[in-house]
Amino acid sequence: ESALDGASSAQDEDSDGSEELSAGQKLLKERRKKIEAKKKEKEAQSKKRKREERDEGQASASKKRKEKDEEDAEEKMQSRASKRSKKRVQSSEESENGEASDEAESGSEENEVSGEDDEPCEMCGSKEDSDKALLCDTCDKVYHTFCLGLHSIPEEEEWHCPHCLASE
Repeated sequence: ESALDGASSAQDEDSDGSEELSAGQKLLKERRKKIEAKKKEKEAQSKKRKREERDEGQASASKKRKEKDEEDAEEKMQSRASKRSKKRVQSSEESENGEASDEAESGSEENEVSGEDDEPCEMCGSKEDSDKALLCDTCDKVYHTFCLGLHSIPEEEEWHCPHCLASE
Protein backbone atom coordinates (compact mmCIF):
# COMPACT_ATOMS: atom_id res chain seq x y z
CA GLU A 1 0.00 0.00 0.00
CA SER A 2 2.79 2.42 0.78
CA ALA A 3 4.18 1.92 -2.70
CA LEU A 4 0.76 2.68 -4.12
CA ASP A 5 0.47 5.74 -1.89
CA GLY A 6 3.91 6.94 -3.07
CA ALA A 7 2.98 6.46 -6.72
CA SER A 8 -0.33 8.19 -6.16
CA SER A 9 1.30 11.18 -4.47
CA ALA A 10 3.90 11.37 -7.28
CA GLN A 11 1.06 11.50 -9.78
CA ASP A 12 -0.61 14.24 -7.77
CA GLU A 13 2.63 16.24 -7.83
CA ASP A 14 2.98 15.69 -11.58
CA SER A 15 -0.61 16.75 -12.21
CA ASP A 16 -0.16 19.83 -10.00
CA GLY A 17 3.05 20.72 -11.86
CA SER A 18 1.42 20.28 -15.23
CA GLU A 19 -1.54 22.38 -14.12
CA GLU A 20 0.84 25.16 -13.06
CA LEU A 21 2.70 24.84 -16.33
CA SER A 22 -0.55 25.07 -18.22
CA ALA A 23 -1.51 28.20 -16.31
CA GLY A 24 1.93 29.67 -17.05
CA GLN A 25 1.57 28.77 -20.70
CA LYS A 26 -1.84 30.35 -20.75
CA LEU A 27 -0.39 33.59 -19.35
CA LEU A 28 2.37 33.53 -21.95
CA LYS A 29 -0.15 32.94 -24.73
CA GLU A 30 -2.30 35.81 -23.49
CA ARG A 31 0.72 38.11 -23.35
CA ARG A 32 1.78 37.07 -26.85
CA LYS A 33 -1.74 37.73 -28.13
CA LYS A 34 -1.71 41.20 -26.55
CA ILE A 35 1.70 41.93 -28.05
CA GLU A 36 0.53 40.74 -31.49
CA ALA A 37 -2.63 42.84 -31.19
CA LYS A 38 -0.55 45.92 -30.34
CA LYS A 39 1.77 45.22 -33.29
CA LYS A 40 -1.19 44.89 -35.64
CA GLU A 41 -2.69 48.10 -34.29
CA LYS A 42 0.60 49.96 -34.79
CA GLU A 43 0.90 48.57 -38.33
CA ALA A 44 -2.66 49.64 -39.11
CA GLN A 45 -1.96 53.13 -37.76
CA SER A 46 1.25 53.30 -39.79
CA LYS A 47 -0.57 52.22 -42.96
CA LYS A 48 -3.30 54.78 -42.28
CA ARG A 49 -0.70 57.52 -41.78
CA LYS A 50 1.10 56.56 -44.99
CA ARG A 51 -2.20 56.47 -46.89
CA GLU A 52 -3.10 59.94 -45.56
CA GLU A 53 0.33 61.29 -46.51
CA ARG A 54 0.00 59.78 -49.98
CA ASP A 55 -3.49 61.24 -50.40
CA GLU A 56 -2.25 64.66 -49.26
CA GLY A 57 0.63 64.37 -51.72
CA GLN A 58 -1.75 63.46 -54.53
CA ALA A 59 -4.06 66.33 -53.64
CA SER A 60 -1.09 68.67 -53.62
CA ALA A 61 0.15 67.32 -56.95
CA SER A 62 -3.35 67.61 -58.40
CA LYS A 63 -3.56 71.20 -57.22
CA LYS A 64 -0.16 71.97 -58.75
CA ARG A 65 -1.23 70.36 -62.05
CA LYS A 66 -4.41 72.42 -62.07
CA GLU A 67 -2.44 75.62 -61.40
CA LYS A 68 0.00 74.73 -64.18
CA ASP A 69 -2.86 74.00 -66.58
CA GLU A 70 -4.39 77.38 -65.75
CA GLU A 71 -1.03 79.07 -66.34
CA ASP A 72 -0.64 77.23 -69.66
CA ALA A 73 -4.14 78.26 -70.72
CA GLU A 74 -3.34 81.88 -69.87
CA GLU A 75 -0.09 81.69 -71.86
CA LYS A 76 -1.97 80.22 -74.83
CA MET A 77 -4.51 83.01 -74.70
CA GLN A 78 -1.75 85.62 -74.55
CA SER A 79 0.08 83.92 -77.42
CA ARG A 80 -3.11 83.77 -79.48
CA ALA A 81 -3.83 87.43 -78.75
CA SER A 82 -0.28 88.34 -79.71
CA LYS A 83 -0.52 86.44 -83.01
CA ARG A 84 -3.84 88.09 -83.80
CA SER A 85 -2.44 91.49 -82.95
CA LYS A 86 0.54 90.89 -85.24
CA LYS A 87 -1.80 89.80 -88.01
CA ARG A 88 -3.99 92.89 -87.58
CA VAL A 89 -0.93 95.11 -87.80
CA GLN A 90 0.28 93.26 -90.89
CA SER A 91 -3.18 93.40 -92.48
CA SER A 92 -3.48 97.11 -91.85
CA GLU A 93 -0.02 97.66 -93.34
CA GLU A 94 -0.95 95.57 -96.37
CA SER A 95 -4.21 97.48 -96.75
CA GLU A 96 -2.34 100.76 -96.66
CA ASN A 97 0.04 99.44 -99.33
CA GLY A 98 -2.83 98.06 -101.41
CA GLU A 99 -1.61 94.46 -101.01
CA ALA A 100 -4.44 93.09 -98.86
CA SER A 101 -5.58 89.61 -99.71
CA ASP A 102 -9.18 88.65 -100.43
CA GLU A 103 -9.41 86.94 -97.02
CA ALA A 104 -8.16 90.01 -95.16
CA GLU A 105 -10.69 92.16 -97.04
CA SER A 106 -13.50 89.83 -95.97
CA GLY A 107 -12.65 90.51 -92.31
CA SER A 108 -11.40 87.03 -91.41
CA GLU A 109 -7.80 87.98 -90.75
CA GLU A 110 -8.05 86.88 -87.11
CA ASN A 111 -8.04 83.26 -88.26
CA GLU A 112 -4.88 83.62 -90.34
CA VAL A 113 -1.35 83.01 -89.17
CA SER A 114 1.63 84.97 -90.41
CA GLY A 115 5.02 86.20 -89.33
CA GLU A 116 8.54 84.92 -89.44
CA ASP A 117 8.01 82.51 -86.54
CA ASP A 118 5.13 80.62 -88.22
CA GLU A 119 4.24 77.21 -86.92
CA PRO A 120 4.08 74.41 -89.47
CA CYS A 121 0.74 73.04 -90.66
CA GLU A 122 -0.36 70.08 -88.54
CA MET A 123 -1.31 68.10 -91.63
CA CYS A 124 1.45 68.74 -94.18
CA GLY A 125 4.22 70.14 -91.96
CA SER A 126 4.86 73.10 -94.26
CA LYS A 127 5.33 76.68 -93.07
CA GLU A 128 4.62 78.03 -96.54
CA ASP A 129 1.34 79.61 -97.63
CA SER A 130 0.78 81.21 -94.24
CA ASP A 131 -1.80 83.47 -95.88
CA LYS A 132 -3.96 80.35 -96.30
CA ALA A 133 -3.40 79.05 -92.77
CA LEU A 134 -5.86 78.88 -89.90
CA LEU A 135 -5.04 79.06 -86.19
CA CYS A 136 -7.28 76.94 -83.98
CA ASP A 137 -8.81 79.04 -81.22
CA THR A 138 -8.72 76.07 -78.83
CA CYS A 139 -5.31 74.42 -79.26
CA ASP A 140 -3.37 77.07 -81.27
CA LYS A 141 -2.38 74.55 -83.93
CA VAL A 142 -2.04 75.68 -87.53
CA TYR A 143 -3.81 74.15 -90.54
CA HIS A 144 -3.79 75.15 -94.21
CA THR A 145 -7.22 75.70 -95.71
CA PHE A 146 -6.33 73.46 -98.66
CA CYS A 147 -5.11 70.69 -96.31
CA LEU A 148 -8.54 70.74 -94.68
CA GLY A 149 -10.34 70.73 -98.04
CA LEU A 150 -11.57 74.31 -97.60
CA HIS A 151 -11.60 76.72 -100.55
CA SER A 152 -11.27 79.87 -98.44
CA ILE A 153 -10.76 81.03 -94.90
CA PRO A 154 -14.01 80.75 -92.90
CA GLU A 155 -15.62 84.04 -91.95
CA GLU A 156 -16.51 82.97 -88.40
CA GLU A 157 -14.95 84.98 -85.59
CA GLU A 158 -13.61 81.78 -83.97
CA TRP A 159 -12.34 78.66 -85.73
CA HIS A 160 -11.66 75.25 -84.20
CA CYS A 161 -9.67 72.45 -85.82
CA PRO A 162 -11.23 69.03 -86.55
CA HIS A 163 -9.42 67.48 -83.58
CA CYS A 164 -10.81 70.02 -81.09
CA LEU A 165 -14.28 69.77 -82.63
CA ALA A 166 -14.17 65.99 -82.22
CA SER A 167 -13.05 66.36 -78.59
CA GLU A 168 -16.09 68.45 -77.70
